[in-house]
Amino acid sequence: VIMSVERNEETVRKAIQLGISGYLTKPLDARRVVGRLAPIFKHAEADTGTPAATTTNENALAASAKFMVADGSADFRHFFASTFAIDRPVLEAASGIAAFADALAQRPAVMFIGGDLGLLGADLLARKLRAHPVLAGCKLVSVRSKHDGTAPPNVDATIVRIFVPELVRD
Repeated sequence: VIMSVERNEETVRKAIQLGISGYLTKPLDARRVVGRLAPIFKHAEADTGTPAATTTNENALAASAKFMVADGSADFRHFFASTFAIDRPVLEAASGIAAFADALAQRPAVMFIGGDLGLLGADLLARKLRAHPVLAGCKLVSVRSKHDGTAPPNVDATIVRIFVPELVRD
C-alpha cells in the first residue's frame, strides 16, 4: 500500500501498474483507510487461513449495496475496487460475458461499464443488462476515456475514466 500526497493521474496509474494493493492520498481520512485496507486483510486471511484483523466497518461493507466494474483493464478494475471498497462490496469482471453472468448471479445496485470487454462489448452488454428483468433496478454507468456530453444509449450516466480517487468518488 502506498501512502502519498501525490495525486497526479499518471503517477497514480504507474504505481498501480507496479502491482500495489492500494494507494492512499494524504491527508488521510480514517474511513477511507479502513475501507481500503479491509479487502487487503480479507485477501491475506484467504491466502493464509489465519483470521485477519477485523474492523468496525466490516459489517457495514457487507450490508451495503454492491457495485460492479466491468473493464478489460486490470489496473482500472483494481483502482476502482480499492476506491469504492470503503463503502460497499465491489465486484470485478474482465469481460462482458463474465460481467453479464456475474450481474445475474450477484445483482449489483450499480454497474460501471468500461472498455475492452471482448466479444460482449460495452454497448451490447448495456443493452442485454437493460433487457433482463432480474436486473431491472440496476443503474448502469458508462466509463469513457473522455466525456463528450452525451450518455450512450441504455445507460443512466457517464463518467470520465481517471485514476484520482477523490475525483472518481465525487
